[in-house]
Amino acid sequence: MRHVVASVLMVLVTCAGIGSAVAAEGTTFRTPASWQEAVDAAKSEQKFLFLDAYTDWCGWCKVMDRNTFSDSTVAAYMNQHFVSVKIEMERGFGIDVAMRYRISSFPQFLVFTPDGRLVYRMYGYRPPADFLPELRKALRPETQQVFAGISSATAAPVYPSFLRDAFKPYKDRKMPSADTVEAWLVAQPNPYDEVVWTVLNRCAVSDAWEQWIVDRYDSLSVLYGQEVSQRVYRTIYDRAGAAIKQGDDAQLTAILAKAPSQLPDHASVSAALWLQMHSAQQRWEKLMDRLASEYAAGTVDISVVNEHCWTVYEKCNDASVVQAAISVMKPAMTESETEADKAVSWGIWDTYAALQYKAGDLQGAEAAATTAIARGEQEGVDAADLQPTRDLLAKIRSGIRSGK
Repeated sequence: MRHVVASVLMVLVTCAGIGSAVAAEGTTFRTPASWQEAVDAAKSEQKFLFLDAYTDWCGWCKVMDRNTFSDSTVAAYMNQHFVSVKIEMERGFGIDVAMRYRISSFPQFLVFTPDGRLVYRMYGYRPPADFLPELRKALRPETQQVFAGISSATAAPVYPSFLRDAFKPYKDRKMPSADTVEAWLVAQPNPYDEVVWTVLNRCAVSDAWEQWIVDRYDSLSVLYGQEVSQRVYRTIYDRAGAAIKQGDDAQLTAILAKAPSQLPDHASVSAALWLQMHSAQQRWEKLMDRLASEYAAGTVDISVVNEHCWTVYEKCNDASVVQAAISVMKPAMTESETEADKAVSWGIWDTYAALQYKAGDLQGAEAAATTAIARGEQEGVDAADLQPTRDLLAKIRSGIRSGK
């Protein structure tokens, strides 16, 4: 699958107080001049505050705008129940918001009560049918998430001077040295404090601090929720990287065995790492066998399948492996695909077409490439992103005409 960057048309509307950005015929988003202004607006209107934390480079943020926030049912619910704001997390005061709530993956959605308490956090693209139930959970006390360690949005913690640079855009980002972080950490009286957690969450720390986080997984999770499992997974991925590079199966097995057993999605992370191992070591048959079994078991989704099958297309010339990749992908080419699958279906069909072309099935490749282009156009994919698929289709048709 080739990288997708979608464009979104936003209509700017000027009104009294906070400016508004309206996704065409969709959710009304305000554009506050400061975080405090957004918090004050929610308090004044006695509505929950919804934060769409995005970046300009985030393709999935644009898909969210195009598919979900423009949906009439989603828009009606959000416009009724929330003060909704969009804030770019790598510019202006957005950097301070990202630092305060440790926002580093996008899109990300945070919900606050009218008095400024964070009560719900969602990660990644959600189609309308999946997003609405999450919004309802965010409003119900019995399904709200608990973040006991995070202060109210009206109380601003004080962060070390080195931290803000670590949240800037990649080209301007400056991470603190290990010595700087270590010296600051050992001087803190309360290692569970939310400012300390922000530093531990964002910065590279010593192996001793990494293990401190793992050993205190349960108590930290009470304070900071899903952030902790994500931080522990980062540690696992960092440690697994060396094992994967060396092709050391025993080391990877040991790393996964040491992970806290209560970690959510442990099976999916384990599957992803073993797939990376087989791919990096070009164990193509093992990669396809594991990919097929994990996809059938539901431990990996179509995006993971797509990623590894595209790698096979690019790097593997074994005809039997290419055919295995086609077989693994085939179930995703049916009408049973989920809404999330459909959001990237043009890329999935593009990979499927490329594999069929490599396998010599020109008729099948032509049909798949034609479908990929049609879906891409329907989904609003940029012409530049679709051009490689058009080029592939031209090669396929040339091969059909020449009988090769």
